[in-house]
Amino acid sequence: VQPFFSRRIGLSADATPQRVDYGTKFNGQIGSQDVGFLHVRTGDEEDLGLPGEEFTVARVKRRMLAQSYVGGMYTRRDTRGTARGASHTIGADFALSTATFRGSQNLTSNGWFIHDSGPGVIGGGASAYGASIDYPNDRWSGSVNFREVQADFNPLVGFVARRNYRRYGQFLSFAPRPRNTR
Repeated sequence: VQPFFSRRIGLSADATPQRVDYGTKFNGQIGSQDVGFLHVRTGDEEDLGLPGEEFTVARVKRRMLAQSYVGGMYTRRDTRGTARGASHTIGADFALSTATFRGSQNLTSNGWFIHDSGPGVIGGGASAYGASIDYPNDRWSGSVNFREVQADFNPLVGFVARRNYRRYGQFLSFAPRPRNTR
């Protein structure tokens, strides 16, 4: 699941390339925030019968503690000259990580939620979300994760390979190192 995939900009719904009239982009840091903004307008392709579109993407990510963050994202795709309306996608994510769990162990927890409010979507079923806890260490390593992508989820400025599924995963491994080896 990718709520934003830059190669979707400048392509119609059936992947026909469109002329880009203009675009603007900026990204950087403001204090502890990483910020990014993109806006692109594509031209009308009258000979192909394709109206122009407006694409907007905004991302804010606040760094906190030594290795953690919380963030949000917004995308919009609007086809000009149609009654279809704009498609909006909004999402939030976080990662809480430490390299000092139980002294010197690594531990990471992360989660994300994305909701699409595209044209024709009525009611629920247009979200995707997931979470995981990872313990990636030398002798013991493990992970527990969950992901769901609902049937009507369709981020029109993003990419999703498969819809309407729920996945659970977990693993645990023990990998000792022999003593006195190079």
